[in-house]
Amino acid sequence: MATTASDPKSLLLTGAISTTLVATMMGKFGEYFWLLDLFSHFTMQYFCLNFIFFIIVLVLNKKHYLQLLMILLIFSFNLANLLPFYQVKNSARTVSSKDIKIVSLNINSQNKDWKPLSNYLKEYNPDIIILTELTPAFGADLGVLKNIYPFGKAVMDDGNFGIGIISKIPLDKTEIHRQSSSQIPFITTEIKTNSTTLNIVAIHPFPPLGSEGTLLRNDYLDQVSQFIQKSDSPTILCGDFNATPWSYPFKKMMAETKLTLPLGSGVIATWPTSLPFLRIPIDHCLTSPTLHILNYSRGPNVGSDHFPFQMRIDF
Repeated sequence: MATTASDPKSLLLTGAISTTLVATMMGKFGEYFWLLDLFSHFTMQYFCLNFIFFIIVLVLNKKHYLQLLMILLIFSFNLANLLPFYQVKNSARTVSSKDIKIVSLNINSQNKDWKPLSNYLKEYNPDIIILTELTPAFGADLGVLKNIYPFGKAVMDDGNFGIGIISKIPLDKTEIHRQSSSQIPFITTEIKTNSTTLNIVAIHPFPPLGSEGTLLRNDYLDQVSQFIQKSDSPTILCGDFNATPWSYPFKKMMAETKLTLPLGSGVIATWPTSLPFLRIPIDHCLTSPTLHILNYSRGPNVGSDHFPFQMRIDF
């Protein structure tokens, strides 16, 4: 039997749908207040909840048009955010024999077990590895890879802001930069081929904890954006952004730098590994449009609270 609009179950369902719609809309105004930007990160969760709401409405109350209208609005707003990630971009480009594989991972400064990551790196065999939350203890473990990855630079830190790049490919003009306000580092480097210079930037800003933390993150991303805009060479920007693609500072950075996320691979949620339903995409690799992405995917659980992501790129 269909429920009425005043039925307690229907009222509870209306409240849940209304809350999801309000949260969806609040995330669109993150430019104006830090707390609103936090709501933008859960687009995938809003979409999945909305699908559940739709099934419940069909089962309990087929004629509750207000609920169906709100569900349609939630569906429309969140689908617009998600759909681009599932659109395959047709390309007639011929793939060359020269490609590189990149892995980027926040290893978690509390992670003491090197073996799962070591096994994964041996299996995937990347050319360039970017690590954030790199501690001195973990850096010492990396020493066993010195013969395989002889090039690189790192800042070790017992807190959460160590960062490093190691590479099989010779690196040029590798520099450590620091955010002026927090002194949190990011690393820039170049690799050269016969015809191309490729910029690689590794980042890990402060997490958006409160208004001050959000300002620090946004300022860090602005500083990285300014650096990228000064270069005419194609760029790969990798790391833990502490921001999803739907948050205001992320969209601002993409607009300023003209970097893009690889499309067609879906939304790759990387954190936290322990909470699948709350998992959000905050680890990314943005690239210049001239670069050709052959593969962009999530790696296995290697003991961190983040999944690694991996990319194979032709240039």
